[in-house]
Amino acid sequence: MGSHELHRRRTAYGVRRTAGFTLIELLVTIGIFLIITSVLLANFRRAQQGSAVVGAAERFMTSVEQIRTLAVASMPSAPDAVAFGVHVATEPDDRYTLFGDLPDGTRGSYDEGEEIADGTIRLPSDIRIAAIDPAAVADVTFAIPRATVAFTGGNDANALRITFAHRTSGD
Repeated sequence: MGSHELHRRRTAYGVRRTAGFTLIELLVTIGIFLIITSVLLANFRRAQQGSAVVGAAERFMTSVEQIRTLAVASMPSAPDAVAFGVHVATEPDDRYTLFGDLPDGTRGSYDEGEEIADGTIRLPSDIRIAAIDPAAVADVTFAIPRATVAFTGGNDANALRITFAHRTSGD
């Protein structure tokens, strides 16, 4: 019996080759890869949603600063205004309004028709105003000319908390 016949016989009787992967090893590897990928994608999506909420809150704060600046400068965008303010409500929950408070309406709060030009600010479609504390409707006003701040919408409101959230996640 030559060495060639011996080699053939060993492979014929099932001596295992060491090169390559078995089907089970490949399936386990793919399963682990899919689990890790799904966890990473979920965290990425949550981070994107959180970023959108932070962006909406920062834009709101920029609007408040803009209104405060209008009150200090007494800009002619609303020459009869006694104050400038930001009106926010949970219904509708997709916008807030910048306004010039006129003396013929309710002083210190928003009345229909007091919006300044381009004063209705819409939130991105996936962001909503989730809560306003201490009330569901609130106004932040800055009296002319010193921009003295006042809050309306709650009992003795000297602070206001507005919560923005993502529509799908609630965060």
